[in-house]
Amino acid sequence: MVVRVSDTEQHGEGRSMYTTYKVVVENESKEGSVRRRYSDFQWLYGRLHTERPGAFVPIIQHQRAVQKSTRFSEELIEGRKVQLEQFLQRVTIHPELHDAPSLATFLFSSDELFEEAKKNSDQLDRFAGGAAAIEAAEDAASGKTTSWKERMKLKLQKTVTAISGTELEKTADEPEFSAMAEYVHDLDILVRALAKHASSLTKSTEDTANNLAEVGQIFEALSQAPSHQGHPVHTLLERLAQAAADVSSIWFERIDKEDIAFDAPMKDLTRAVQSAHRAIQSRNNVRLTYTTWQTKVKNRKNTLDKLRGRPGTPQEKTAKAVDDLKDAESSAAAAKTQLDEVSKRIRREIKRFRAHIETSIRSTMLEYTRIQIDSAKMLENEWDKLVPDIATDGQVEDLNQSFEPEMKAEAKQEESANDTEETTSSPPAAQASLQAV
Repeated sequence: MVVRVSDTEQHGEGRSMYTTYKVVVENESKEGSVRRRYSDFQWLYGRLHTERPGAFVPIIQHQRAVQKSTRFSEELIEGRKVQLEQFLQRVTIHPELHDAPSLATFLFSSDELFEEAKKNSDQLDRFAGGAAAIEAAEDAASGKTTSWKERMKLKLQKTVTAISGTELEKTADEPEFSAMAEYVHDLDILVRALAKHASSLTKSTEDTANNLAEVGQIFEALSQAPSHQGHPVHTLLERLAQAAADVSSIWFERIDKEDIAFDAPMKDLTRAVQSAHRAIQSRNNVRLTYTTWQTKVKNRKNTLDKLRGRPGTPQEKTAKAVDDLKDAESSAAAAKTQLDEVSKRIRREIKRFRAHIETSIRSTMLEYTRIQIDSAKMLENEWDKLVPDIATDGQVEDLNQSFEPEMKAEAKQEESANDTEETTSSPPAAQASLQAV
């Protein structure tokens, strides 16, 4: 399946104005399209976290308008279009996300069905293994539908558990996931620093390019001075202006290359680490749900024991307490199942993540190295062409003499390498004759 985000359209007027993006889906020789708002992409991002807790969901870059007047600027919209397409492409090939119900809803539903799905997101949870899956498990066990009040009561109970500082239920996996969290935390600090310095290096390249361009403009202005017309200095200044312009153009080309191949990938790496951090944190949210139900089980057991130990307790009241305990135990079991699923998902993700980090850093630095080498060669060539035009005969001779020892050493190394190659490639008889000589 191939996903593209193409042309945009403006809708409404004034404060009600908004932009839609055309999402084109090509699948098995078929092509279809829908129109989605930026907020719809954000909805999908949130739903993926709910439906696949523990998955490393790609982060949508938040390119915000500084002023209201720039909300619909072409630059902002085009930038978002690229970012949103990248987000969808990554999600559609993600092993944990490509079959998420919300993704299919986003890509294939009509406008009416999509709006309905957004309003009824809780219903999607039941089929996606999200937060409401635990409630669905309780419903199935008790044979009744969880009411709105009961859901709010559970949410309140989870909030109380979190605020009270109740220690989360521990499993045998906790040391493993603590180590993962520490790894991602340390990586986040280092990668952020790396991205910061990558931006600084790219900015330094831009400063050099601008300074050289300005130097060229100054030489050009000097060459046009009336007092320099018809004088040899006029030719010199024109040549310097041209050289500065040629060299600065190489630096300007290098800016674009570094921005695409170095600065942008490093920033993307920071977002990947943030995604990992959020996924690992989501496991604690699931642990909180599990802890809440375990607490309910303990409380309901205590209630049942008190009722059984109290003489004259109505049988109906005891029976209801038994049913409540069974419901809590069933929900706790469902919560534990989800916790195990999330743990397995994070293990799979962290394995892929480590490989991604290595591959990303390796490929990014290799491309950055190539840019530096190619740029250095081009710059050296431009400066070499300038020397004969601006140096006197004596200066050129002095310059050649200063490089003569180095050039002789290089020539000697090359000659030695050629001799070795000839000796190695010669047949045994020829080598013997050479040794005899």
